[in-house]
Amino acid sequence: MAYEGDRFNLSRKVFVGNISYRVSQKRLETFFSKFGEVEYCYVVKDHIKKWSKGIAFVTFASKEDVQKALAATEDDLNLYGRTMRVKPAEESKRVFYVEGWQQKTDLDKIESLESKDSENTDELKMVDNTTNGLSTIKVDDSSTVNINSLCDDTLILILSHLPVLDRLNAEKVCQRWRDVALRCWTYQKSLHFRNMFKRFEGLRDKLLSSLLHRCGVYLKQLDLSASPRLLTDIAVDVIAENCPALQKLDLSGVAVTDISLRNLGVKCTNLKWIALQKSFYVGDKGLSWFLQNCVNLEYLDVQGNAKIQGDLFHKCGPNLKTVILNECNKLKDFGVSKLCYRCKNLEEIQLSDCLSITDKCIRNLTQECKELRIFHLARIVPHGRIEPFW
Repeated sequence: MAYEGDRFNLSRKVFVGNISYRVSQKRLETFFSKFGEVEYCYVVKDHIKKWSKGIAFVTFASKEDVQKALAATEDDLNLYGRTMRVKPAEESKRVFYVEGWQQKTDLDKIESLESKDSENTDELKMVDNTTNGLSTIKVDDSSTVNINSLCDDTLILILSHLPVLDRLNAEKVCQRWRDVALRCWTYQKSLHFRNMFKRFEGLRDKLLSSLLHRCGVYLKQLDLSASPRLLTDIAVDVIAENCPALQKLDLSGVAVTDISLRNLGVKCTNLKWIALQKSFYVGDKGLSWFLQNCVNLEYLDVQGNAKIQGDLFHKCGPNLKTVILNECNKLKDFGVSKLCYRCKNLEEIQLSDCLSITDKCIRNLTQECKELRIFHLARIVPHGRIEPFW
C-alpha cells in the first residue's frame, strides 16, 4: 500500500527503455523477477496498431527491489541483444490529479506515467549545445530532453528524417550515434541528390561510394541526374557492385562508357527503368551488352545520344514498353525495324529530331506494334519551327 503522497506507487515503480519489440509483457516480467517480486508489468503499445513502443513500467513489491534494478549493470539488463535502460518512474507533467478522483484502474494509472524520453510531440527541434558537446531536443516551451537519453528506435526515427549529408555527419558524434545512423540506412529504398549541393559543388565518386556501401543493398531507386557533372564511369562500377536489387536508375548526364554499362547489366539484372540522357560515350555495343542481361527492362531513355544507330535493339527483351529516342541523329530505319520485331508489346516511342529515319520505319511501327498508344515524332525545319507528326 502506497504511503500518502506516493501517487501511483511511484516509489516502487521503474521506467524501462530501449526494449526489443519482440519482448512480451510476460517475458519482461519474468526477466525483472530476478531483482525481486514483480507486482505488475506493463509494456506501452501504440493505441492503433498495437505495436510495442519499446518502453515499459515495472512495479516491484518493495523499494529495496527497485534499488536492485536501478543498480543493475549493463550485462544484467541485456535482453535479446539490447541493453535496456532503467530509471525511476516519474509522474508526467501532462497528467492532472484532482483530489477525490482516486478510483482509477491500474492501467489508467500506468498509462498516465511516462518518462521524459518517451513523450511524443509533433514538433521536435534539434539544438546543438556547443558548450558541453551534448545535443538536446525541445519538447515544449518550458523543458528540453537530452537526446542521448532517447532509446535507439527513437533516434533512428529522428535521424532518418535528416538529409543524407547530415546523416553522415551524425556518425561522427559518438560510437552509439554511429551505430544508430548506420541502422538508418537499412530503411533507405530510394536515393536522390536534388537540392543537396551548392552552386560549385557536386556529387563525386568517393561520396557516392561511401553512401552506397551503407545503403546500396537496400536501394530500389537511384537518381544521379541532379548532380552528374563531377561523376566518372567509376560511379557506374560502384553502383554495379553495391546495388544488386536496383529497379530504377537515372544516369542522365553521367560519363557512362560501354564497359561500365556492360558491368552494370551483369550485376543489376533486376533493372526495369533506366535513363541515359546525354550519355555521349555510350554506343550500340555497350547498350546491346546491357540489354542482353537486363531482360526485364520496361523503360529505356537514351535521348540526346549521337552515336547509336539501332544495332542495340536486336538484344532487347520482350518486356520493353517505353523507348525515348529523341535527338538520336544517327538512328537508322533498320534499328527501328529491329525494335518493332523484338518488342511486340511496345506502348510508347518518341522519335523527335531523329533526322535519319524515313517513312519506312513509321510504317513498320504502325504495322508491327499493335499495342502502341503514344507515338511522338517531330523534326526541325530550316526556319527553326518544330512540326509534330502523329
